[in-house]
Amino acid sequence: MLYLCIFKALTIGYNLSVGPIFLLTEFNQHVSIIGILFAAGASCGTISAVSATLTKPGKWFFNKYLPVCACRVCQPCVCVPVLASCASCLVKVCPANESSLTSRRCSFSSQAPLNIYVSLLGIGCSVLLAATPVLEMHVVGLLLMMAFNDLAATWLIEVQGAVVTKSAYKIVGPFGQIIRRSINSITAITGPLLFGIMPRSPYFVAGGLTLTWTLLVVFFLEKRRAATRSLLKEKLTEARYKAVMEMK
Repeated sequence: MLYLCIFKALTIGYNLSVGPIFLLTEFNQHVSIIGILFAAGASCGTISAVSATLTKPGKWFFNKYLPVCACRVCQPCVCVPVLASCASCLVKVCPANESSLTSRRCSFSSQAPLNIYVSLLGIGCSVLLAATPVLEMHVVGLLLMMAFNDLAATWLIEVQGAVVTKSAYKIVGPFGQIIRRSINSITAITGPLLFGIMPRSPYFVAGGLTLTWTLLVVFFLEKRRAATRSLLKEKLTEARYKAVMEMK
């Protein structure tokens, strides 16, 4: 999950480092308009994050169509560790007899982490949209990028809290912030350099890398989920396998 923070920081870092000068030189916008646009983008991010986590309609929508992938761990027993759909999560599957399986329910999320897929895809596409030479399209891309970025941050924090132990989270949490700030520093240096070569190149670099990483994430997570399903099918009876696949 920490790798996903890199690409969130990459896109928002390039946007903050070259976005204002891009609006000024490419679209000849007044400084006050630039400030209003970035404030609107930050507001879109806040509204999207609050809607997804604190409002009933928002939680219902996202839980129904883009559920947070957080695997639940079974009660202590003699188990075989199986990699689940989350990149940093382990689910345990009991190879015991049928009575043990019915008394000790092990949870496995058979759903793909669509929230992660959609948020990364949204970030990548919105950054490329912001690179278009039309002001209206650039503004839409700017707003969508900040909205998807805050959504991704919210979901990643929730997933990390669900799958990481308390002691490990004390390391993972601060380390994620260190990575984010380091990437922000790198983009602050390289953004203007790329802008000097070609004004839209920071957007192309950020969008292209994010979409490439998204494809890799989807490929490896789906491959891992397929391996998990195969191992579950091998270890469990057919009836129990179907029951585990249907667990939410």
